[in-house]
Amino acid sequence: MTADIPNAFVQTDIDQSGEKIIMKIRGEMVDILVEVSPEIYSNYVVQKKGQSVQMLKALYGMMVSSLLYYKKFRKDTESIGFEVNPYDMCVANRIIKGKQHTITWHVDDVKSSHEDSKVNDEFLDWLKDKYANDNIGEVKAKRGTKHNYLGMTLDYTTPGVQKTDMTEYIKSMIEEFPQKVQGRNATPWTKNLFKVDANAKQLEQERKETFHTFVMKVCFCASKEDQISSWQLYF
Repeated sequence: MTADIPNAFVQTDIDQSGEKIIMKIRGEMVDILVEVSPEIYSNYVVQKKGQSVQMLKALYGMMVSSLLYYKKFRKDTESIGFEVNPYDMCVANRIIKGKQHTITWHVDDVKSSHEDSKVNDEFLDWLKDKYANDNIGEVKAKRGTKHNYLGMTLDYTTPGVQKTDMTEYIKSMIEEFPQKVQGRNATPWTKNLFKVDANAKQLEQERKETFHTFVMKVCFCASKEDQISSWQLYF
């Protein structure tokens, strides 16, 4: 079973007894907040470069949000008997009905496996009770023998065998790239790979952002090779 926790960061409280996190709100965001809840925000709008507020919840874009949510999710799962793997801190196990129940997660994407499917049912109920409501959203889950998880296709069609590939992820990269990708190379190496052209011009902003995005996509894809190898130990 794979599951997606809704709005994970904003469900995470920031400890107010420690260092405060301050955010400045300015521009159109001020107008949006006043329109949504004028009785709350209108009295705090000032005519200067921005309004500072103290954060009570983790927010997407804040540097500490991922860490705060990880600590919350880990503490929550440990409270129901999971023990985090010392070699991979996003893998945890517990024994249910005499069999190992394994979960892996990357931020809000969770994967759960157990020999008895009812254990996954109960774990999903726990996720819904813990992380879902009418205001936040619902925990979306998928069951079955094929899962699209973190850009990987996990295939359990053959009993006792897990097949993992990222073909669709790579295809989508090629399709999304703004220029047509042609030709094939066994490796990205050429004799000019580390040669700096002194006359080269900097990329304009749009091409710079495209380059950065796709380099990160390739790095993400390459990093999964190690994870795929290590995951074989858990099944």
